[in-house]
Amino acid sequence: MSHTNQIQQSQIKRVPLPSNLRRNTTHDKPSLPLQKQPLPAQKNFTKRKLLTETERKFLLCLMQAVPVGIAIVCKVGLWGVVENIQNSLSGWNKISQKHLDFVLYDAPTNEVKLVIELDDPSHLKKKAQQRDSIKDDILNDAGIPILRVPASQTYDVNYLRNRVLSAMLQ
Repeated sequence: MSHTNQIQQSQIKRVPLPSNLRRNTTHDKPSLPLQKQPLPAQKNFTKRKLLTETERKFLLCLMQAVPVGIAIVCKVGLWGVVENIQNSLSGWNKISQKHLDFVLYDAPTNEVKLVIELDDPSHLKKKAQQRDSIKDDILNDAGIPILRVPASQTYDVNYLRNRVLSAMLQ
């Protein structure tokens, strides 16, 4: 070989590749700017129990306290039981992010009869009371009675039955 055709290692200037053309060592594929990267192997979500232990105990008592023909659903979005009849954004914002602890409805007619909110000690805070007041006002406006029950470790079926029946008759 002639001396002019040979390139000496010392003559080669090493320039790093732009980051978008470097190889991704974990997947051995070029990382192009518009290429979607695979999701990490870690999970972002996991299932959890539907009810807290306090809510579960209350539900077991409530199931014994409601009259025949009344069904119970838990953790229902407020928007599922009231309608924003003015179809306003402010009305939607008031109901879209709120849920109801327990909704009692007449199974044959699908008519909501009562909403029950289980109030733990956090409901004593001013901000929680403001949220509760908004929820109460919306339900009252829609003609749906609401029963607030203090959270407890135990519940009396007969006492709860009387409160539920009384509230449903309002």
